[in-house]
Amino acid sequence: MSLLSDLSAGTPLLEYSQAASQWSINPVGPFLAPLVPTPTAVGRYKQWTRLDRFKIPRTERAVGGEAVDLGIIGVDATFNCQPHGTNVPLDRSVGEPDLKVLRADANSYSRDVAQLKHAQLAINAALAAAGAGTAKVWSGAQDPQPDIDTAILSVMKLSKSPVVGVLFGAGAWQIFNANSNVRSRSPGGFTYALQPALFAGQSEYRTSYYMVDTTPDGVAESIGFLLDATVLIFARSNNPSRVDPSALKTFVVVSDKMVQSEAPSRDGRRLLVKNDWCHDVKVTNAAGIIRLNIS
Repeated sequence: MSLLSDLSAGTPLLEYSQAASQWSINPVGPFLAPLVPTPTAVGRYKQWTRLDRFKIPRTERAVGGEAVDLGIIGVDATFNCQPHGTNVPLDRSVGEPDLKVLRADANSYSRDVAQLKHAQLAINAALAAAGAGTAKVWSGAQDPQPDIDTAILSVMKLSKSPVVGVLFGAGAWQIFNANSNVRSRSPGGFTYALQPALFAGQSEYRTSYYMVDTTPDGVAESIGFLLDATVLIFARSNNPSRVDPSALKTFVVVSDKMVQSEAPSRDGRRLLVKNDWCHDVKVTNAAGIIRLNIS
């Protein structure tokens, strides 16, 4: 705990999920598990369950009378942010002009790795929380849009959240977009920027194209999508906090130590481009996520 206890408030490294990398336009990690900045690595948050109720309190009061007391029913839980770090070694012998170019490449590569790691943690947590899911066949005459709208309304009621996100796996989006019913609504295909009202509640939707190689070094690669023939429908917030009913959240340490920096290698021949961040992806409202398995 000595490292974590040394972390103090400072410049946040939140750009790892939105920086200039190949996925930065629509990063999946912060969409699925919104970022909640925290000055400490360990803290508490509200975890919601199916038993929690959303009731409108009686706020009317007499002149001079007492106001109603508000309480939060969620269960107190603890987050514990895990430090992460990468080094990209650069050979000093190439000279300063080339080092400048290589630094930019190293920063971009580091951000890609951090963003992919965050997406993997968020997607794996979401899949585990959602369970086996429900099978849906969208490759025939079945219209997929009502399936998603029904799931969105269910998530709203179960999570007590009016804001819902829809994340398509790469294979699921291909099947959805090729469906004749979907094509009839937009022959050119869909994007949230052009068709924000496609789903119930104008729920924001995105597609995950993150890929990983699942084989060890020295073996022929086996590339697969982190999320493929699956759709996740989940409660989320555009202004996440410790108490909002999002299905998942990423608690991120705000610290002047969690930044990009440089240091020489032990022998002095290389320059290490360092990237450090510290976060914890938590399922904060397990009732607020539904999984559809698409074929």
